[in-house]
Amino acid sequence: MKRTVKRATTARKAKFIEVFERYITEKEINNISKETLKSYQITMYRKFIPYFSIGEDTNLEDVVVKEVWFQFKAHLHNDELSLSSQQHYLRDIRTFFNYCFEYEGIEPFKMEMPKGQEASPKAFSEDDIQVLVQKPRANADFFEWRTWAMVCYILATGNRIGSVVEIQMEDVNLTQKTVVLKHTKNKDAQVSLLTDASVRALREYISIWRSDAGSKDYLFCNGGEGQLTTNASRQAFETYCKNRGVAQHNLHGLRHTYALSYIRNGGGQYQLQRILGHKTASMTQHYVKLVQADIAKDIEEYSALDNILRSSNRTIRVKRRK
Repeated sequence: MKRTVKRATTARKAKFIEVFERYITEKEINNISKETLKSYQITMYRKFIPYFSIGEDTNLEDVVVKEVWFQFKAHLHNDELSLSSQQHYLRDIRTFFNYCFEYEGIEPFKMEMPKGQEASPKAFSEDDIQVLVQKPRANADFFEWRTWAMVCYILATGNRIGSVVEIQMEDVNLTQKTVVLKHTKNKDAQVSLLTDASVRALREYISIWRSDAGSKDYLFCNGGEGQLTTNASRQAFETYCKNRGVAQHNLHGLRHTYALSYIRNGGGQYQLQRILGHKTASMTQHYVKLVQADIAKDIEEYSALDNILRSSNRTIRVKRRK
């Protein structure tokens, strides 16, 4: 007897977690960066799923709805997270919801992001930088030397920490003053140019702690000579800052410091965009605007006219001729 394919009387409903895992797999196939994928997973498994108590049997159509979006948005706001953190988590969720609209037949709805004054990138002060780049004592442990070398390297190159922890010994050429970045956020290989000061710092660090490392070993490794994670590097930097009496300990602030210093010292916006690996000019322009705001304050403070008027504390009057 000939068999025929019959439509199921009750279609199986898609499960939320199942669809999300398929979404992650597709992103991996499409060569999305490891950092981006990790961000999606952290947002979903540590923030979104626990808040709504989503289980293996939770239907997709019950979660990807406008009410849930608004509830999560309100939760992040009430949790007193910074605006940038709220936007970060919501962008991750919005990206997945858009996938569900396109591929899972979910009815689309508008997802607005929270608005407000975006915080300026937090750079380190010159005094803090002087403290952070001070060379460790000769008897300091590996972790202090490694973090010091990383600080010097990032301040000299502006590289993201996600790229820094991927650097292998074979990528470093101190003679030519270059470092090849095989792993970048935008997936394009990049060559970073080293300064004389950063070459000296790396040479000393390598001679003391990495002279026996193989070509495939990591430049900035963990205590067991394996790959250092970005989270461990941030924790190490926080400890490093506290030990040196520096209140700020945001590792990404070193990259902001590099960018602002580059612009303030006459570097071009297009060149900075290439150095930082920004795909678009929008983030680079943000640094330019910050510097322009600083210049505007300086003009107000140091203007000859304004200083004369302030010091004399009187208005210049012009007498009309009779």
